[in-house]
Amino acid sequence: MKSFIALLLVAFTAAVLADDMSMVLRGSSPFSGVVVEEMSIADLITHNMGISPIHQSAERSLFPQKDLFNAPKANLFVAIDSVSQAMVNHEFFKTGQTLEVRRQHSPQDSLTAVTTLVTGAPAAVHGIYGHSWSKKAHLIEAFGSPLGEVKVAKITDRVAQTFKSSGSFVISADKQIAAALATHPDLALEARNRAYFFDANKGAFVPLFPVHSDSEVNVNKESIVQFVSNLAELKNDRFVQLGDAQFDLAEPADLLFFAELTAFSTIQPTPSGHGVDFLAVGVSSIRGLVLKYGAASAQTQKALSLIAEALSKFEVRVNGAYDSKLTTQVVMLGSNTAQTTATAAMASSKAAIATAEQKTYTAAQVNTWQAGFWTSVGLIAALIAIGVFTGSMESGQNTILYRVQYPSGGIPDKH
Repeated sequence: MKSFIALLLVAFTAAVLADDMSMVLRGSSPFSGVVVEEMSIADLITHNMGISPIHQSAERSLFPQKDLFNAPKANLFVAIDSVSQAMVNHEFFKTGQTLEVRRQHSPQDSLTAVTTLVTGAPAAVHGIYGHSWSKKAHLIEAFGSPLGEVKVAKITDRVAQTFKSSGSFVISADKQIAAALATHPDLALEARNRAYFFDANKGAFVPLFPVHSDSEVNVNKESIVQFVSNLAELKNDRFVQLGDAQFDLAEPADLLFFAELTAFSTIQPTPSGHGVDFLAVGVSSIRGLVLKYGAASAQTQKALSLIAEALSKFEVRVNGAYDSKLTTQVVMLGSNTAQTTATAAMASSKAAIATAEQKTYTAAQVNTWQAGFWTSVGLIAALIAIGVFTGSMESGQNTILYRVQYPSGGIPDKH
């Protein structure tokens, strides 16, 4: 019994240690504490931006003090999937105030975690339970249909509704991560609310919303290859050797990483107007490298170093564009999100296969089948009843049987 309890304690401790989400704050006065609740981060960001909080009842006594004479002109939010503080060394992940993020639920799919961060609501409220999930034998893809849309307001929605001259800029290789960070589709019709993701079929970053132009993020397969060629020698148009790490552009995980790296290294968002803009970057490519090569591999470590350098320079460019009035939050979602997200994706794929194999029928078809079935049952029951009744008849007593056996002479005299 004692050994069993000890094993439970070890498992619990391991789970707690694996829950390693953290956040780095820059550009604002310090947060009064070392731990921030997962669902308070949206309120913290809106507080820093000077707009109404997601939750009107939010406790803001621990939040950074605002300077009315030096208010920010933009906020940069960076969410990095499958990465923890223990995995990184670059100053981009270290400079500023580091806070532990206390999750409400763990482990989490990365999409669920990102949606919780920008809505300040748990999955049961915002409605995003992963990249996809099953409900009543139907597979629901997050942000792929009205059933998969978030059910509460996000930070980008608040920005769009609060300042008519403010806007948002979102980029991530993962389409669903980009959708989680971006404004609601109804608010994205305005050009000031932009979002981009990497379309693997086209080999390029494209707008999440068709009304927007892709000229702001001009990253395609040709520009990725050109960018990689400037980093190192490209063999056979696919193999890249960066120190001890070898990458293959023909592999989806490797291509996705270089697509994000190229985008972060080259994009230059333009301020929307005189309000406070919200910029969000969802780094999703590290997840694929962790699952393919391992968190401690040369490929993952090199990728983290290059991504950090690119994001650091991107932050400098954004800070300059907004007159050095930028607040930044860098959230590392934790090392356990890679496997959790992969496991959830596998389960959803199995559910999708099972759902696809199930033949569905219309209501009219069901009604027709039931009518035929119960009519057949009734006819069979009637035939059985007739057979039983006929077999139990006695000669001379049952009129029908009497007439069949003795049609003319009646019952013979036995004397």
